Parts: sequence; C-alpha cells; structure tokens
Amino acid sequence: MITMTLPDTLSRFLTDNALSLDTDSSQAAALLPALAASGLPRRGVPVALGGDGGHTTDALDDISAVAEYSLAAAFVLWGHRAFIEYLLQSTNEGLRERWLPALLDGNTAGATGLSNAMKFLSGIESLQVQATTVANSARPEHFVLDGQVPWATNLRRQSFIVAAAVERRDGGSPFIAALPFDRAGLQRSDDLDLIALRGTNTAALRVTRVHLPREDIVALDASSWLSRVRPTFLGMQCGLSIGVSRASLAAAQQHGAAARPVLGEPIERSCTDRAKAVETLRTGLQDGRYVSQPAPLFELRTQLAHLALQAVQLELQSCGGRAYHREPPRPTSGLCPALARGRFPAHRHAQPHPTARRIQQTRRTGRRMSAAPGRSQAISHRSPQGEGTPVSAPVLRARDLAFAYADGTTVFNALSLDIQAREIVCLLGGSGCGCGCGCGKSTAT
Repeated sequence: MITMTLPDTLSRFLTDNALSLDTDSSQAAALLPALAASGLPRRGVPVALGGDGGHTTDALDDISAVAEYSLAAAFVLWGHRAFIEYLLQSTNEGLRERWLPALLDGNTAGATGLSNAMKFLSGIESLQVQATTVANSARPEHFVLDGQVPWATNLRRQSFIVAAAVERRDGGSPFIAALPFDRAGLQRSDDLDLIALRGTNTAALRVTRVHLPREDIVALDASSWLSRVRPTFLGMQCGLSIGVSRASLAAAQQHGAAARPVLGEPIERSCTDRAKAVETLRTGLQDGRYVSQPAPLFELRTQLAHLALQAVQLELQSCGGRAYHREPPRPTSGLCPALARGRFPAHRHAQPHPTARRIQQTRRTGRRMSAAPGRSQAISHRSPQGEGTPVSAPVLRARDLAFAYADGTTVFNALSLDIQAREIVCLLGGSGCGCGCGCGKSTAT
C-alpha cells in the first residue's frame, strides 16, 4: 500500500489548524489555497491539461494522507478533486478550458452537489433542481433552473463552482449543470450549523430562475455519465476512512502496545484488513471494473468505514483514562465515528469529540441497540447502578416505526427507541446512511 507524505508546509498548517477547522470558520478561506499550494489538486490530472499526470488513485492517496491530520481538510479536498474529475470526464471542452486552471490553482473552489444525484441514479430519491426550456430561444438547450441544493461543501465565498443534477420539466433526460458562484439567482446560505466540519464552507444553495446556457452543461445524459463517474466519486471518498484508520491505529500502536499488550493482536489484524481493502480498491479503480460492477465498491466503502470506526475504538482503548482529557497534549486523534454520508468530524492532535468519548461511555453503561433482519429493536439502557435502571427520562420516545422504499424494500420495521437529552442517535444504512453513493442498501445498525 502506498502512503503519501505531505509537504512540510501543508502538514504544519493542518497540525496547527486541525481543531479550528472543525470548530469554527477562521481558516475556511485559507484551507483550499494551502492544499493547492502543495499541488494536491493537480495529482492524477493529465499533464496536457495542466496537471502532474498519474491516476485518480494518486488523489485517493492525497485525501487519505490529509485525513490523517484533519477530516475537515480531507473533506474539502475530496469535494474539490471530485469536481475536477467531473470536468475531466465531460465532453464539454469549453467548460473545462474555462474553469480547470482556476481549480488547479485553488483560486476557485469546486463543489460537488451530486449526493442527491447518486441516490437518483439508484431510484431512491428525486432530483431537487428543475429546468424549464427558455421560450423562443434559438437554442433548445438554454434552460431556466429552479430548486435547491440542500448541502454542498467547499462553497468558498470568494469563488466557487458547483455541480448539480437537473430534472427537465419537459420530460427530457436529466442533465448535470455547473453553476458558478456569481450567476444571477444563485443564493448561498450562511454556513450550516454543524457539530464539526465548520471550516469546510458547507452551505445550502437556493436556485431561483437561474439561466443556464449549453456552455455550462457538464453532461446532457445524467444517468450514463453518473455511472461512469461514480467509481471516482466513491473511490476518492474512501480516502476519508483510510486516513482516519491509519492515524488512529498508529496512535494506538504508539501509546497502547506496551501498556496494554492485549490490544496488539486486534491492532495488527485491523492494519492487515485495511491494507487488503485498500489494495483491492486501488486495483479496481485502476482497471475500471467498478463502472460495470459497482456493488463491490459499495461493499469496500462500507468495510473501510467500519474499519475506521474499529480503529477509533482501539485508539481510545489504548489511551485508557487519557481519552477523557480535554487539555493538550493529547497524542491521539479526537475522532467522531458517526459514519454518516461518509463524513465524520475528526482532527489530529486535538481534544476528543463528545461522540468519541461516548464510545467508552457506551461500554461502561451497557447501552446497546440490536437489530434482526427486517426488524429493528428498541435501544435499551443499562446504568452502572444495576441492570435495567434507566439513565434518565428520554426527551424523545418512538415506538413501532416502519419505513420502506416504493419498490417494497424494507428499511426498518417495528423500530422503537428512546433518546436522552444532548444525545445524538443515528440509523446507519449499509452504505452509511445518506452517503450519496446510491447503493440502495439499508439496515439498522
């Protein structure tokens, strides 16, 4: 497995600012230029187009290397590099020529608003931007757009361009549009109030009578184009889990092996499993098999996410009581293992996220959630004082919830749960619950 070493300037920037990238927006404007100054957006881009050559697996290596320091920074790099890949796989050469130089230099931020589109590809979600053909236009491919993009990362206020999937009201094939930040009718919201990732320029977009000429269409046939680009979209996203796993296992080996030798075997096994999964991922991306056989890629993505969660747990176990310390130095990654949308706030050399601390609390209180095929059971609580003693009165209680897709596929049935004050509870599907990969699987976990 190839491990990318970041330039010293970038590694220092990420080390110094990992915590603030999670907790505030003070470094949001500086992040993309720092990544671009190290040449990361150019890797895997053909030399003839201004890049450094190589393959998209080079971008995967970069994203995983950045994720060892900061999930927020890696998330931004993934979104930016994904948009660059959209241009590389577009037949619209004019669009590529106009925007690629600024994207490679980091002067314009690329944003991927295609999570909704990936779900649309699998028939589990409708598109949220609609197009009307301009009346009396000499060109039938000139549209007016209306709708919304509820979530997009890397919407850098100084300059951004975002990809969005668009449904045609006349019944024609959906298409992929590129919307620049200064287009009339495109309104960016304030940054979303996230529990972390606050330095990622993540916001929503309102699309109101935005004129779109043919020159700004990435692909006229969204379905076939999305099938081709999906392996890169998901493959590079796997770099987030790979980086988290690598950083946490390294910390566990460094600080826990001597004091807790019982952890040696599971740490080694997790390292081996990750290495095998990464090698399989790289091979599949290089030979192109995931275009026609996407299911193994979905499974790899889920496996890598679970390995990242396992690595975080091993890191916290290796630290013992130090995992509860707020004051630096903290020699472990403060990681949040809520693997929703393939994103989980984390940073290296920073104080632990409350959700990470909840892992050990979960073990000590005996809190658990069990699920049988097609049926999700209630979350139960067991306090340290005795079996069955309630922790506190729940602020939200649900009983016998059920949900199924239009085709009859059951997501969950007879689900009951209690949620305590200040508690975050997630239902994670087989692909990560809202990950945007479009696999269509879902199980209660």
